[in-house]
Amino acid sequence: MTKEEFEKRAAAFGRAHGLWQRGDGILAAVSGGPDSLGLLLFFHETAGKEGLRIGCCCVNHHLRKKAEEETEYVRTICGKLGIPFYRQDVQVEEARQHTGESVETAARRLRYEALEKVRQEGNYRFIAAAHHLDDQAETVIFRFLRGSGEKGLSGMRPKRGHLIRPFLGMRRKEIAEYLRHFPYEPCHDETNDIPDAARNRIRLELLPVLCRYNPVIAPALARTADLLREDDDYLCALAAEQEKQVLLYAGKAAVFLDREVLRTMPLPLERRVLRRFLSTYADKEIEYDGLMRLEAWLREEKNGGEMSFSGVYIRREKGWISLQKGSTREKTVLPSGDLLSFLYRTAVGENEAGCIEGTGNADIIKEYRCLAGTWRLCIRRTEKKPDFLRKNQYLMADGGEKELCLLQAEKNSSFAPRGTDGTKKVGDILREKGIPPEARPFWPVVSDGTQICWVGLLRGSRYGLPGKEASRFLLLTLTWDEKEI
Repeated sequence: MTKEEFEKRAAAFGRAHGLWQRGDGILAAVSGGPDSLGLLLFFHETAGKEGLRIGCCCVNHHLRKKAEEETEYVRTICGKLGIPFYRQDVQVEEARQHTGESVETAARRLRYEALEKVRQEGNYRFIAAAHHLDDQAETVIFRFLRGSGEKGLSGMRPKRGHLIRPFLGMRRKEIAEYLRHFPYEPCHDETNDIPDAARNRIRLELLPVLCRYNPVIAPALARTADLLREDDDYLCALAAEQEKQVLLYAGKAAVFLDREVLRTMPLPLERRVLRRFLSTYADKEIEYDGLMRLEAWLREEKNGGEMSFSGVYIRREKGWISLQKGSTREKTVLPSGDLLSFLYRTAVGENEAGCIEGTGNADIIKEYRCLAGTWRLCIRRTEKKPDFLRKNQYLMADGGEKELCLLQAEKNSSFAPRGTDGTKKVGDILREKGIPPEARPFWPVVSDGTQICWVGLLRGSRYGLPGKEASRFLLLTLTWDEKEI
């Protein structure tokens, strides 16, 4: 392959995958090795044609004696080519002492943090990495051996956020051939020749064996990754559409999802929907085993219960689950404000939540404050019976003898449910209606001081019911005011 053919192919790959547009600034991540040096030279040769502004960043991890020499070597090349050079130093071993990460994980995290810092400060749109087709094959095998699913086996993407990979369609040997057209000798990292790390063993030991069965195994694996990525992208797009049906309420600290909708989803969609919501709160990579346990747990007929993994606390109740940051070990609990806001909206409907239309000027306003917010009762006297009642409204006869007030529920308090002859404990009503135990002490009831007239949003009493001859009414509207106290 000629120099011009290589540049034409790599540039065509970049344009086909939308890796850049004319006028973009691109920061090349260069270590001095053959792949990254090839990337730097490719951009130097094609920047004018593609209308790009190029910079180079070299991150010194201080893990090898030659690192300093290699960093300065890259600086020298950039000086000769007239490319802006940025040096970043990171202390991998020092970082590991605080995080407990492996050398590879810590180095990768610090490297990309440093690159992103330069990208922003230098006003570059993208960071370009030199990952190529053979790297893709190694990645697919590595993830296959770990038992990854479709997302993992889809390999590296040509573009992910601010990171682009223009060489993902090129072979390692093609990049090496391209370098021969330039007077620069690439640096050699001797640690890549030692079969100690898993990726090194795959490259040095496993891939040569697989090549005996298929001499073009690397392109075959890369093609498999492309096909799986297309399927995964399609399923992820479907999952994104399903999110609207699954999400019941997004609070300040927790989200509430429709358990029944999740349970009826095909597993590939359910898994992706859960992963998307879990990733909001996860403090580490979402574990496959944890996700499988969660799926099985959600399909149980039981109500109630909790579990956690990857830094996410999950609560299960009848008809819904909640997700938030935390764990069962830390004894995480649902925030009262989020829980009550969700229960209120579930009871009255999203369209009617907070609506007090039709109540007119209130003659009486009583307020009960709990730890997370405010229940607000608006009472209007009227001589006309409403044509309809909202779900957060209740109609009583206006006896005029006693003043109504808003109180917190007491589980042992009894009231006389309408449509029955006996009495029932308020706590039993709350439990039957699926109100979680921690929300029950904050649940509102309307009383005249002697009798409970309405268990807010849930059940009315036969006490205070308007008769057929009633000419004056009390219209009660209960709302939840999400203000902090």
